[in-house]
Amino acid sequence: MLISLEQVLSKDEVSQFRTELDAAAWQDGAATAGTLARAVKHNEQLAAGDMVLYPSSSLHRVTPVTRGARVAAFFWIESLVADEAERSLLFDLDQSVQQLTPLLAADDLRLVQLTGVYHNLLRRWARP
Repeated sequence: MLISLEQVLSKDEVSQFRTELDAAAWQDGAATAGTLARAVKHNEQLAAGDMVLYPSSSLHRVTPVTRGARVAAFFWIESLVADEAERSLLFDLDQSVQQLTPLLAADDLRLVQLTGVYHNLLRRWARP
């Protein structure tokens, strides 16, 4: 599951971050890479405003920069729902609710029930 969130940062915010990143003390990316990644990881580390979310279990690669420079920020988050299958079900249910929301009235019983199921499952599966 790959989720793209466009324009998380405005152009002004991107400009501000670029100024700060350009002045930062970068370190060799191999310092935090695993054994296999260390052999192919050629970057420095410490974005144009978009965010991409993907599970850490995803095998991925970064295509080479053909002109200019790629400047990216990476963050790790941990879900309160530990089980991948449960997270996937919640995601699918949430996507369905999001697609139905503009089509139904906010007090439509079907939408209210689906939203309730989502929240009840989230409470059941979430770990503090």
